[in-house]
Amino acid sequence: MRSGWRALKGTVTEMTETVKESLENLHHNDIVIALFGQFYSSYMSRTDDGGDLPIRQFNNRAYQVDGELIYSGKEKQYHLFKLIMPILQLLQNRKVIFMVPILRYVVMRCCESEEHVTNRSKPGYEE
Repeated sequence: MRSGWRALKGTVTEMTETVKESLENLHHNDIVIALFGQFYSSYMSRTDDGGDLPIRQFNNRAYQVDGELIYSGKEKQYHLFKLIMPILQLLQNRKVIFMVPILRYVVMRCCESEEHVTNRSKPGYEE
């Protein structure tokens, strides 16, 4: 797996090959633990003017949330699952444990800028 991985057509193709190669080294009854890191695709950054943008990665590899952190919604999640379906199909008929990492910006800011994750102090943010 790669840090900061996003489900995009090209990255899914690459990851499908990586998973396929990894599964060749496992017995069919082995348990597969999959770290399901869809964070950078599942959440967006909402700017002051109402535009929704992907969470950005800067040259120093730091991710930033300009404006509010928002959930990208059911339609986006459906699209993401359709994208990663080739990976999920490789895991068919296997024992798989999906682990979802905690969403880092829910518990901490991306940086010290007051213009980033601006909705963090609003009531109901953690929900």
